[in-house]
Amino acid sequence: MLKKIAKICLVFLVGGGIASPLQAREIEGTVSGEVKGRLFHATVKRGSDSYSYLDMDSEATLGYQAVLKGNSWTTTGSAELTMDRDGFSAGDRFVTLENDSLSFSLGNWNEDAAEITVGRDYLGSIDDYLGVIDESMSVGNIAFEEAGGDYFKLGLKNAGLEFTLGANKLGKDYAIGDEGPYRETLLSAFYGGELGHLTLKANVTSVSKTIDEKENTAGRDSIHDGGGESEVGVGLGYRMGDMALALNFGQYTQKQGGNPAPEDQKQTTVMVVFDMALSGDSGFTVAYGSHSNDDGTPNKTRKTGMDAGYLKHINGIALSIGYGAVTTKDDDTGQDNADRFLGGGLTFEF
Repeated sequence: MLKKIAKICLVFLVGGGIASPLQAREIEGTVSGEVKGRLFHATVKRGSDSYSYLDMDSEATLGYQAVLKGNSWTTTGSAELTMDRDGFSAGDRFVTLENDSLSFSLGNWNEDAAEITVGRDYLGSIDDYLGVIDESMSVGNIAFEEAGGDYFKLGLKNAGLEFTLGANKLGKDYAIGDEGPYRETLLSAFYGGELGHLTLKANVTSVSKTIDEKENTAGRDSIHDGGGESEVGVGLGYRMGDMALALNFGQYTQKQGGNPAPEDQKQTTVMVVFDMALSGDSGFTVAYGSHSNDDGTPNKTRKTGMDAGYLKHINGIALSIGYGAVTTKDDDTGQDNADRFLGGGLTFEF
């Protein structure tokens, strides 16, 4: 298996140089990568019980990008390979055709299709370990249930608009415990622009789920039969010299399918972020977030969180140190959780 992967990587990296004389003159190939390692300590409280643990991980991404420039259009092909403790996995892979005003892209992006959070500039590689960036508290994190979907994106550059159509097919319906495919379709409209000191991002996204009735007759009453989710998100930032203040807001709705269908969930997120640049490429971030989940019960589940982080570049390496805390309360179930994270990370890009 490893020999097969090695051969694929070799072809992947060297293939750009095996081309006709015309291609050799016009195609520009670039190899890029990122290596990061993280170490963190967590303290977890669940009601009257609590425990702590130490963990660390590392991840590397190797990518190749080929660019062909014409008189008015530019074509870009990109592919990535990611390595972590779970082994090898495919990263971003897409092809883009663009000019000064339009862009067309088709492929797979591993990041959330409509993530719009403004700010959090100095948390670095430990960002996703801290409290406020917890998936339920980020804005615009709606995406496919599992990775593997593909997207078509149309960008109107002069207007700052991007429209996305995504499709995904999952081979097993875990909700019913049987193998039975179901499909996800994503639609998204995004706006991003700057006006003076102001930065504005906004998106409207929906994901619908349908079963494949030819192959999944048992899933007709599962939560994926007519289920889906939607979100409206807005991020607004204002920069004042070395300081920046951002407000992020998201309204998320999850519609359960099936017959009878469970109660819909409505979630609201508010996040306030303060970033400040220090000397050189260093700076620090402080973020506060609140999240409520109305699941149809008498009391909402509420989360509040705070993050603080510092980032500094040393000889090409980004050093990040951060602290995060998040509490979760639900009077209906008696849930009273508290999590604390303290960690650091190193990231090198080339």
